[in-house]
Amino acid sequence: MSLNPETWTIVALGFWNRMIFTPQWVSDEIFNSNEIERLIPFDPVAPLIYRDNDLALQIEDRRIQLSLRKIVDDAQKKAEGMACKILDLLQKTPVSAVGVNFQFTENSPEKDLLDLFNFKDDVEVDSSSPWEIESKTIYRKFLQEEKNLNLRLIYNVSSSDVKFNFNYHHPVKTAIEGSERIKNNTAELYKNAIKFLEEIYNLHLEEVTNEG
Repeated sequence: MSLNPETWTIVALGFWNRMIFTPQWVSDEIFNSNEIERLIPFDPVAPLIYRDNDLALQIEDRRIQLSLRKIVDDAQKKAEGMACKILDLLQKTPVSAVGVNFQFTENSPEKDLLDLFNFKDDVEVDSSSPWEIESKTIYRKFLQEEKNLNLRLIYNVSSSDVKFNFNYHHPVKTAIEGSERIKNNTAELYKNAIKFLEEIYNLHLEEVTNEG
């Protein structure tokens, strides 16, 4: 089982003023570095994107997102710190939720895992419908204290892999509350997701290496 770095994301939903996120402000206040790259969108309503070697920051009207470009502890801590700093600096911004997301892929699923996707109507669909099944999704929503876990299992029929999408969702009322939900928490959520996959599906994460 593997994890794609770009799927480790921290998201804050709200009403964001994109005009604040100038190259100078982002460089000085968020990245604390002049060594950042700005991706220029062709469409004026497209997301603003800033990035360095470790992280990418994407700004939209209704959400901001930090995503990892490589899986290392420093990048994970850096993403959490940057998300909290944005929320702390822009604490007057109306924020409705924060989330932490991971996607794991099992490229060689065992029969027990694939059996979960044997839906009752598969035979009827195959025999009576002109449609060909491309993928199958199992969705569950879990509740624990003040957070939700939205978990999707997606089976790609042609490639025969299974993806596990973890979305840890925290409804909040303010940006400050959002910062409190994220701070010192993302690494623990990552461990929680891995533990869930190990205990429920007997899957284990491959060692992550970052070359170059």
